[in-house]
Amino acid sequence: MKNHITVRFHRREGDVMNEVAISFRISVAELLRQCFKVYLKLRELTKRTDLQPLELFEYFLQQQKRMQIKEQDLDRVAWYVVKLCYTVQAFKDNPKQGQLLRANGIIKQVEERLKVDLTDLKTAIKEYSETQSKEKLLALNEALKRAVMKLITDALKAEVVSQ
Repeated sequence: MKNHITVRFHRREGDVMNEVAISFRISVAELLRQCFKVYLKLRELTKRTDLQPLELFEYFLQQQKRMQIKEQDLDRVAWYVVKLCYTVQAFKDNPKQGQLLRANGIIKQVEERLKVDLTDLKTAIKEYSETQSKEKLLALNEALKRAVMKLITDALKAEVVSQ
């Protein structure tokens, strides 16, 4: 029979008692098997790292928090990548002055909010607005691809630096 089990860990920091609760939806026997596996892994890690078990738990909790932050940052960058691609596509479909101004405004917004230089993309858009040739279109597509790569790599580098 499957039961709902909650395990609570307590740690005192000065006058404050911190508590971590972990809930399981498994049988007691399965919980004991899993706890033993965790114990063996924890023992192995403490020997390899010279860290105490509690320090290892804190490290893993920090890593989990960093992964959540990384996900939020990447979600934000993904939104701007999509926005940039849609804007450039709208400009390519209708390379008139209004779309040029809108594209430049979006590019400026992305540059300010993500702190990235997209001068190559702005130049390619300006050149395509002046002459709609196949070469200029290919250059614009290449500039957009490089801009997307830059946004993604900068986001990933920022995550590595913050760790």
